[in-house]
Amino acid sequence: VIFLVIFYAWDYEGRERCAKLTIKNIVKNPLRIIDYLSVLSFGIYLYHSNLFSIAPTILLNTDMLNSRVHVGGQDMIFIYGFSAIILILWCSVLYFIIEKPISLKYRKEAER
Repeated sequence: VIFLVIFYAWDYEGRERCAKLTIKNIVKNPLRIIDYLSVLSFGIYLYHSNLFSIAPTILLNTDMLNSRVHVGGQDMIFIYGFSAIILILWCSVLYFIIEKPISLKYRKEAER
């Protein structure tokens, strides 16, 4: 099923293959979010293990979850969901601050 969703996102009829990845285009075709995640994949690869090991420790030591005797499955889903959102935001910031300017610089140098 996952393969079919990915296949559909890239190969359905009438897709504008060279359209810029903007919020407007993502709203038109929500599966373009896969393209956005592919842009962030290197940052996600680098930082996922660190964030998913540190964030639960920090969140479990806060008063919000520490007042309970037992941390259940719903709490862990919340913790890892929150960690995934933070990971995507962090990788987005790093992409726009570091990766994109550097790639534009090297692309201009390669065209010379």
